[in-house]
Amino acid sequence: WDFFNPFVDTDLAKSEVRHLYFITNLINPNGSHMQGDEFLKLFIEELITFENMKENKYLQNFCMSKNIKVQTEYNIGNGRIDMWLENDECIIAIEGKTETEDHDGQLMKYDKFLQKKNKPYFLFYLTKYGSEPKFDYPDSLHLIGFDDTILPFVSNILEIEYNVEDLTDKKFTGFDYLKKLIF
Repeated sequence: WDFFNPFVDTDLAKSEVRHLYFITNLINPNGSHMQGDEFLKLFIEELITFENMKENKYLQNFCMSKNIKVQTEYNIGNGRIDMWLENDECIIAIEGKTETEDHDGQLMKYDKFLQKKNKPYFLFYLTKYGSEPKFDYPDSLHLIGFDDTILPFVSNILEIEYNVEDLTDKKFTGFDYLKKLIF
């Protein structure tokens, strides 16, 4: 690298789990960003851009629910789904693979679990470039990439005008937190 990049310097640049935690925090209305559901709305807008999602009422109305649950590593008993978004009407489950591959039967197992939840669901497979999984996967699986979904989403976040008072009133800024960790 020929520029300063703290993500590279702290070995976060190639950490699949940390990437997914970061993205999940961004889309969580209760995330540390203090922007409510603004980022979640932008993320859902990115999902809706895909041809097979444009008319989907569950995605279009996802953010209208008052009961939105967003978390990482959703435990299904015999595995964990990387990113879990759920409201009263539907579930969005995302399995991310940037540095590893899916395991044999992994996505089929997730699909069977989602079917038992008895509500409409979307199972997404997130890779760098929207690649297909190595092993068998359900027909309902949607392929998304960091290149065509996550990067445009983050780019849209950077264009938002933030309420600076909300950000400066926080007890710990990133720099203060870093100092606390080191000292």
